Parts: sequence; C-alpha cells; structure tokens
Amino acid sequence: MSRPRALAPPQIADELAAVDASDLRPHDAWDGALVRGTFDVSAVTAGEMAGLDVTGCRFEAFDAIGLEAERLSLTDVVFEGCDLSGSSFRLSQLRRVEFRDCRMSGVVFPESVWRDVRLRGCKLDGVHLRGLDAERVELERCVLRDADLTAGRWRA
Repeated sequence: MSRPRALAPPQIADELAAVDASDLRPHDAWDGALVRGTFDVSAVTAGEMAGLDVTGCRFEAFDAIGLEAERLSLTDVVFEGCDLSGSSFRLSQLRRVEFRDCRMSGVVFPESVWRDVRLRGCKLDGVHLRGLDAERVELERCVLRDADLTAGRWRA
C-alpha cells in the first residue's frame, strides 16, 4: 500500500512587487505581488471578478469582505492575517494555497477544487464547502462551527 503524497507548499518568489489592495483592478495581472490593505469590493460590479487568475502572490493584512469571485484560480498563494468573511468563491480552483490566521466567517466555496491547501489558525465558522473536491488539505487550530461540508470528496 502506498503512502499518501505530502502536501506541497506554495512556491512563491523571495522578492515580490508591493501592491496596495486599493490599487488592484479586476482585470489586472495578479501575479508575483505582495498585496496589503483593503480591496474595495463595492467598486466591483457583479461578475467582474469571474475567472480571475492569481499566481505566486502573498496577501498580508488584506481585507476583501464580501468579495464575489466565481471561477477564481489561486496557484502558489499565501493569505496571512486577512479577512475574507462573507466572500463567495463558487467553482474555484486552489492549488498550493495557505491561509494563516485568517478570518473567513461565512465564506462560500461550493463545487470548488482544492489541491495542497493548508488552513492554520483560521476562523471558518459558517463556511460553506458543499461539494468541495479536496485532496491533501490540512486544517490546524481552525474554528469550523456550523460549517457545511456535505457532499464533498476529501482525500489524503
């Protein structure tokens, strides 16, 4: 019997371009950036964030409360000390992503795919993971009160 493959960490460059979240636009290239601050979700129209591709980024003290980004693709991304509460990421793809000490109350990830995702010290109360296809996911010191994990596939 083979052993499960170890969780692969995000692969992020040592030097990233510093970006203030207020300067980000939905159609910008979100690649190789260190993002801090508050993203104004009220300035984004419905569906404008759909299909956004974020690669090789680090988000620190980033707030995007109530963000709607359907079909979001995150690859090699770290979120640290961020607030994504009330956000919706339906049909999203996460690969080699870490969430550290983030507030994610009521976040919605239905019908999404997670590969090599780690959540450490996060508040995930009321999170909606219905139909999640998860492989190599680790949760450490997280609050999952009232989480919806039904109809998902969880594999090591």
